[in-house]
Amino acid sequence: HYDHIIGLPAFKPIYDRSVKVRLWSGHLAGRMTTRQMVDEFMRPPWFPVRLDVCKASLDYRDFVSGDVLRPREGVVIRTGSLTHPGGCIGYRVEWGGRVVAVITDTEHEPGKLDQAVLGLIEDADLVIYDCAYTEEEMERYRGNGHSTWEQGVKLCEAAGARGLALVHHDPARTDEELDQIEKLAKDRFAGAFAARDGQTLEFPVLSHKAR
Repeated sequence: HYDHIIGLPAFKPIYDRSVKVRLWSGHLAGRMTTRQMVDEFMRPPWFPVRLDVCKASLDYRDFVSGDVLRPREGVVIRTGSLTHPGGCIGYRVEWGGRVVAVITDTEHEPGKLDQAVLGLIEDADLVIYDCAYTEEEMERYRGNGHSTWEQGVKLCEAAGARGLALVHHDPARTDEELDQIEKLAKDRFAGAFAARDGQTLEFPVLSHKAR
């Protein structure tokens, strides 16, 4: 959705003819290609010019949920479907003996642990998880396709993951509310923290700092 791709037209490398950019998608497999999605997005009236203004070499790659991607030597990305309106893909990135899982956007069923998510985050060094809401708020937002920090903690504990980055916060959250959520999450799971703009992480993820 727009909140994840809105920055693409401002990504300067796509206008540089000396650059090659590879774009992947799998959540609309069989319904729309990656090229078609980008073309629909970067056109009037949503954007003032068409895709051909991009001078970089754009390489569009389509995949199906469950595929294993190998974008470069030594890097393995395992994929799986998440529960979100319109579809979404979760990723498990493996490189150099480390594992980072990216789980946004997804909605959990009350009282259940998503087996697909557990498979993606098993023994991960870091899980980047959709923590838009709290469990108390979930009944109001059921069906929106998002999850909670509490569920993120449960999943990480069950999967033996070591770090949990809380992301995809409700846009209405204040800094004070995020600080409180971070404290509550950290009290439950030592490796939890609220992700921040400009943050640099060093493994093990318990050693993290903001630039």
